[in-house]
Order: sequence, then structure tokens, then C-alpha cells
Amino acid sequence: MDRLELNIAVPPMAIVKIDGGLGSQMWQYALSLAVARHSPFEVRHDLSWFRNCAKDIYGVENRLFALNRVFTNIRLRLPSERDRMLFMRLLSRYRGSHCDFDPSVLALDQPTYLGGYYINSRYVTCAEKDIRKAYEFSPKVREQNPGLLETINSALMPVAVHVRRGDYIGSIHDVLTEQYFERAFKILAAALSPKPTFFIFSNGMDWAKKTFATWPYDFVYMEDNDNDDVAGDLFLMTQCRHFIISNSTLSWWAAWLSLKAKDKTVIMPDVWCAGEHPIAGEHMRGGDGWHMCPVA
Repeated sequence: MDRLELNIAVPPMAIVKIDGGLGSQMWQYALSLAVARHSPFEVRHDLSWFRNCAKDIYGVENRLFALNRVFTNIRLRLPSERDRMLFMRLLSRYRGSHCDFDPSVLALDQPTYLGGYYINSRYVTCAEKDIRKAYEFSPKVREQNPGLLETINSALMPVAVHVRRGDYIGSIHDVLTEQYFERAFKILAAALSPKPTFFIFSNGMDWAKKTFATWPYDFVYMEDNDNDDVAGDLFLMTQCRHFIISNSTLSWWAAWLSLKAKDKTVIMPDVWCAGEHPIAGEHMRGGDGWHMCPVA
């Protein structure tokens, strides 16, 4: 019997899957900009996850596509359904979460579908100018919390603190303990002058209030934005000068985007997901201090 040969026309493109919450969407879109800059292929974006799932790890909280609402310079190019299915089934190269930098991701030599997460800052810094331009906040996001913004602007030393809990509890993600935050507060309280004000952003605010209640620092709890509108919190965090972040892409982006201080200090956990090392801090903008803090 003669062998059956199938000749399938594969367009010269790379398709990047975008899914998850706002921070994850930002990471994957940033990857698409880096691939577009460094590879010979046209890049397109697969948004089908938001039609088929659009929920958190437990299928409870909404995960809405928000990039083109939050930022003014998002340019999406969608593949045809035929190309999306072809690439996803036959040309998918990476899956899961990867914290190591792989330069071949940027220098693709064949059409490729990039799913999963590529959680390393070098994918971002190699296309920094393009990414910062893309992530300029829309006027609507900038203006939605004027009272909270004024509170941050009036503080002499505003520090954004992100406490990520919610869907992390019981998942593969490491949930940060009170010991992590206690150490981080001590480090910044000793290093900063004038005395810092810690602005708390969290999807587990009750835990944060209870845990921090007796600690000798100035706290402001930022509670106006709910799960479906984390863009407001993201923008407000970028208006702070220093950062204590969780193992969360949302607060990582807030710290990276913030240009409020030339001597910006960012404290981050030394594990990210399932014991993996976090997105690297050593590749950030020159002069920034990104410090990894052990997780107890």
C-alpha cells in the first residue's frame, strides 16, 4: 500500500497563547513583543482560552481579557481558527511554567505555538522599550481611584505591598507566610527615610489585616477594587516608590513598571511556583535593587 503523504501549508508565523489573569496576560503579550522583535516570524495571539474557560484555578473567580481596556497601545493580531488549531496541535513547543531563560524562544527557526508561561525577566528586558510603550495605562484606569491615588501621592515614602492568597491556597503556588512579610517590613523600615507607609493590596485582605494588626508600622489597606478590576490596583501600585511583592505576576509588573524612584527597592520571594526559583531580578534596569527574601 502506498504511503499517504499530507502536504499542509504552514504560514510563517508564531502564535502566542494568552490566558489567565491580568498579570499573566501581560507576561504573555510581552513575550509576543519580544518574539516579534527577535524572530523572523509574524506574531499572532490566541485568545480562545477566554471563550472556553476564563476562570481561576478552581473555576470560581473570573479571569477576563483586559489588556486592550487597561492599556492604550495593545495591538492584537488573531490567527484564523484553522491556523490556531494547526499550530496548537502540531507545532506546540513549550508547555507549563518555565523560569529559566531559553534564548531559542526568541530566535525561532520554524513556525511555533507558544503556550504556557515563560517567567524570566530576560524575555522582558530584551524588548523593554516596546513593552513599556505597550503598557501605558488608559485614562480610564488612571482616573478611576482619585482618592486612593491622592493618598499615595501625599505619603512621603509610599511602599506597595502585595499579599496574594485567594486561589493560591491549596494550589501548586507557594503561599507566602507572615514570616516573609515580617522580614520584608523590617528590611524596608530600617532602610528607608522618611518612615515608610505600607499600602496593602490583596485578594486576602482579612488575613492581611489580622496578621499585620499588631505590627509597628503604618499601614493603609487598599480595598476599593475587586477581583474583576485588578487594573486599578496595578496602576496604584505603580505609583509607589518601593515594593514588597508576592510570587505573583501582577505585583511583579507593578514593580517593574514603576518609575517613581531612581533608587527603587523591590523585595521578592525566593520561590515562585512549586519550588522553582522566581523570575530573575538581576536583569532589571540598572540601579534598581531587587532583593530575594527567603520564604518560611
